[in-house]
Amino acid sequence: MVFQRSTAKRRTVAFFGATISVITLAALSYTRIHNQTHLGNLCDHLAARSTPLEAESESTNDVPFTKVISHAAGFTVLENAYWKNDTWYFVSEQPWSFPDLASVVTQGPWHGSTPYTDARVVRLITLDEATAMGIQDHSELKGSTLFFNDRISVPPVYHVVGEMFLGAWRAWQSATWFTSKPNPDIARLAFAHVDDDTFTDHAGMNHYYLERFFPAAELEFVESWEARAKTGKYYRLPKVVIADRKSGHRGPKTRGKPMDDAFALPVHGDWVAPLRQAIVGGYTGAPMPDKGLPVITYLSRQSTHMRKMTQASHENLEAELKKLEQDGIAEFNTVEFSDKDPKDYQAAVLARTTILVGVHGNGLTHLMWMVPNKLSAVYELQQKGSRVDDYSILSEAMNMKHWIVNVDTMCERRDCGPRGLDPSVQIGSNEYTVDAAYLAQAIRTRLAA
Repeated sequence: MVFQRSTAKRRTVAFFGATISVITLAALSYTRIHNQTHLGNLCDHLAARSTPLEAESESTNDVPFTKVISHAAGFTVLENAYWKNDTWYFVSEQPWSFPDLASVVTQGPWHGSTPYTDARVVRLITLDEATAMGIQDHSELKGSTLFFNDRISVPPVYHVVGEMFLGAWRAWQSATWFTSKPNPDIARLAFAHVDDDTFTDHAGMNHYYLERFFPAAELEFVESWEARAKTGKYYRLPKVVIADRKSGHRGPKTRGKPMDDAFALPVHGDWVAPLRQAIVGGYTGAPMPDKGLPVITYLSRQSTHMRKMTQASHENLEAELKKLEQDGIAEFNTVEFSDKDPKDYQAAVLARTTILVGVHGNGLTHLMWMVPNKLSAVYELQQKGSRVDDYSILSEAMNMKHWIVNVDTMCERRDCGPRGLDPSVQIGSNEYTVDAAYLAQAIRTRLAA
């Protein structure tokens, strides 16, 4: 059975999928594996051999074993995972080689619902059990899949790309660390719980980024996975990353964000470089002059309807940062992006940025385009009593420094105290302020280091 790709938007819509059930073997117990080094020793002989194809294969009568390639809570790279009617099946005679299945996948709950992982969600079964269930008569979804088991926090680009996609990408990149072999191309990105309209953010960033990252891959949505579920067939995914927001929150390293543990997985070098190249490498707009100095970019929100600086603080900040340029320490630019600005231009501006300054907000997701070096840093402007570390996590994962600036004090993530907001904080306020001279001196000191 072949599901045709859309001619209008160059992607398929996808079926549904993400409840996963757990048959715990009665006679066996499995050991939870959280240490990626142990997983690496277990899996470093495995190769990524699949080649992306659009069509599903005819049924096959063998049952390759399921193997864990890389794992952090919420983000798991698997070979030969099976799926049928919203339930995952992992086939193995070595259940101890699997992490706690609750850290792999949940039912993908709605807001306010309690996540669970049971036999409706995922089942870890033996080969004999698989054969008795008829899994040998399965169809293969050829190629590699990024499977996003998320109903909530869609569509803001930070939650889709900055959290779940980058967590999945980190896990995917870590697979090459464990296997010492290159990954195959991604054949599909499955958002199996949401439709295209829900996925699409107002600026079109989600589609733009993912389609530029993987121009040959299909974007699949709920309709496609519902259609697969209705066939009553088993499907084998030869290589898949299962990305599960609620499982990510169960990780031992998490401080409130689902990708915390994934960002601790080992990777080779600049793991975001392929994504940056996919966006910035094709930039054909006006050339940006290189003055041979570090570049300070102040990402303004003054034209937005919420969460912006007072006009006085905005002007004082510009004046103080401009002094760094006048002193020959750095190039300084104020930028404010709108939905009309070409997306590759926005990324190109950030790709040449050394120091990023901006009020807490979705626009700071752009920091992923910065090229890390010893001076790279993000100064995120928040109110007194605000300790929201969304962009701290991203900055650290990119190997860059990040400070939360609370008017006239600043701290790094793990020194700021518990994540959250004091009762007095109105995060959507238009009354953000900063001690501009204090911040400029901090930047001056960093650039002189």
